[in-house]
Amino acid sequence: MPKKYENEQIVTLLIVNVGLAIFWYVFFPLYGTADLFIGFVIGTLALSVYHRSYGKRIWWLLSYLLFVVWEIVLSNAKLTRWILSPRLEFHPGIVAVPLTLDTDFEITVLVTMITLTPGTTSIDLRKDKKGRYVVYIHSFFVKDADSFRHEIKDMFERRLALVTRGGWEHELV
Repeated sequence: MPKKYENEQIVTLLIVNVGLAIFWYVFFPLYGTADLFIGFVIGTLALSVYHRSYGKRIWWLLSYLLFVVWEIVLSNAKLTRWILSPRLEFHPGIVAVPLTLDTDFEITVLVTMITLTPGTTSIDLRKDKKGRYVVYIHSFFVKDADSFRHEIKDMFERRLALVTRGGWEHELV
């Protein structure tokens, strides 16, 4: 099945799932607002029987959101420790990260998540000679550009590709 058709099908199932959650909330009111969550979980389980990759995508979406929240908390702690330390040691740098993701939505979500992480900000997006998008990221903590680039690609871009594409075509850069 072509990826574009599958993505459209996943979005349609997500809309149906939200409808099922609202239906559950309206017709089975037991715990108040928690009924929306319960209805969404039951809808996800039911729709996963119908379309197995839907359940995987929802799982990857939830794990991606938890990962981003965790990274924001860790970055805040790291930045706070750095600010409060008596010796301010940091290694600022700008790193070019070639992207495998190529749609406007994916790139927007990726650079937003990078910028939400304290100590980093996306400063530019351009195409390289091969036609791939390259995002330029400024960070206070760049000891090694290659490891920083690998961290962005492996941690942020790979996880986002699992959500938006249902898979990851790893490309070493």
